[in-house]
Amino acid sequence: PLLSAEALQAMMSPQFANHPSLGSIGFGFWIDDARRPRTVGHGGSTKHHRAEMVLLPEQGFGVFVAANGDTGRPSSVAEAVVDAYFPNTARAPAGESIAPEAARELIGPYKAARFGLHGPLRFINVMRGAEITADASGAPQWRGQALLSTGPGTFVTADGRTRLALVDRKGIGRSL
Repeated sequence: PLLSAEALQAMMSPQFANHPSLGSIGFGFWIDDARRPRTVGHGGSTKHHRAEMVLLPEQGFGVFVAANGDTGRPSSVAEAVVDAYFPNTARAPAGESIAPEAARELIGPYKAARFGLHGPLRFINVMRGAEITADASGAPQWRGQALLSTGPGTFVTADGRTRLALVDRKGIGRSL
C-alpha cells in the first residue's frame, strides 16, 4: 500500500476546526462530523476544471466527480449520489428567525475563514470573500437560502444543508 493504515486514519481524523459547531479538517480532507454517516472529502477547481471527491470511510464508499468548464457543480452531483445511497440521518440544528436589528448587522461582506495564513496564499485568500445578503423583506440569506440562527454567531440555511459560524480572525476582520 502507498499509505499505512495509521497514516490514512490520521488524514481522515480531525486535526483542526474553525468553530466547534462546524466540520473539521484532517490532513488534506474536509470532515463533516455532523452528517450521519460522516463524510470526508476534498474538492478543487482551476479556471476550466472542477472536481469533488466524497468518501464514507466506515461504509467503504466513495464518489469522484470531475467536470470541464467553469460553471459545473461537481460537489452537487457528488452530494446527490452520496445522499441517494446513504441518506443523512442526522437532523440539521433547528434554526430560529433572526430579529430585524440583528439581521441588519449580519448583512454584508465577510472574509472566507478557509485560507492560508502565510506567504502569497494569505494575500490571495484574504481577498476572496463571502457575503450574507438580504431578501426583499431584509431577512438574511446565504447563497439564496434563508439564514436561521442556531445560537450565538452560528447559523444554518433553511434547507439545513449549510452551517455557518462567524469567526473573528485577528487582523482579518469578519470571517465566515
